[in-house]
Amino acid sequence: MLAGGAGTGWTIYPPLSDTPYQMGMAVDLSILSLHVAGVSSLMGAINLITTTINMRSADLAFDHLPLYVWSVFITAWLLLLALPVLAGAITMLLTDRNVNTSFYDANGGGDPLLFQHLFWFFGHPEVYILILPAFGIISHIISRFTIKPIFALLSLAALSLLILLI
Repeated sequence: MLAGGAGTGWTIYPPLSDTPYQMGMAVDLSILSLHVAGVSSLMGAINLITTTINMRSADLAFDHLPLYVWSVFITAWLLLLALPVLAGAITMLLTDRNVNTSFYDANGGGDPLLFQHLFWFFGHPEVYILILPAFGIISHIISRFTIKPIFALLSLAALSLLILLI
């Protein structure tokens, strides 16, 4: 049943991940694991957003937040925007495999490129989801050990917000 694992690559593109090419439950379990990871990431993002908004001290305005907090806040919003698209794409793939729908099957009127578009709607923001917190950590460490504040903190926070908007 699971012999060899899911032989689809990291992108799980159809038709390679479709039933004729990947028999057994390995791809289905991979999709389940992606759903579980997505739900936990969404819950974490909601937690980070509400914590940033509601748990700041009363005298700490948004323009005085450290750059790390800004980067995590923006990353959480990126997660909220990108993960539901991935969840929808892999749910449609799951139904193509098990319920005989044709979202990605060209023989049934579907579009195999639709998965790629949905996947990369998630994949492109994922690059920023991974790198923004690292930028925030690096700036915080440099600021701490040089004992100097970050130059143009609001400009850097605005640029991070611009990444979110774009």
